[in-house]
Amino acid sequence: MEPRFVEVEGVRLRYVRRGAGPPVLLVHGILSSAYSWADVIPALAASHDVIALDLPGFGGSDIPPAFTAERYVAVLRGFLDALGLERVDLVGHSLGGAVACAFTAAEPARVARLV
Repeated sequence: MEPRFVEVEGVRLRYVRRGAGPPVLLVHGILSSAYSWADVIPALAASHDVIALDLPGFGGSDIPPAFTAERYVAVLRGFLDALGLERVDLVGHSLGGAVACAFTAAEPARVARLV
């Protein structure tokens, strides 16, 4: 999986994308990266457009000077906007689960399913 990059909220974000179909956004846990989903992505990509994001400060994404829960929500919003995604299935693990829950609470219309 070749990494891709996009700038959101002044932060360069790395992500990987594979497959086609309904979009699924995977958000990793603390001390991890998009590649923590490497074993899951091929199976999901058989029927979905799978996007795995490196949160700011992790993996190949820029390290921001400071980050809050609200900034993570803003980054996810901007990330979906940059990719032209209106609504996704959102899967989070550990820190990514907390970010996914906060995003869903702030943007319920943009999340079809939360895992």
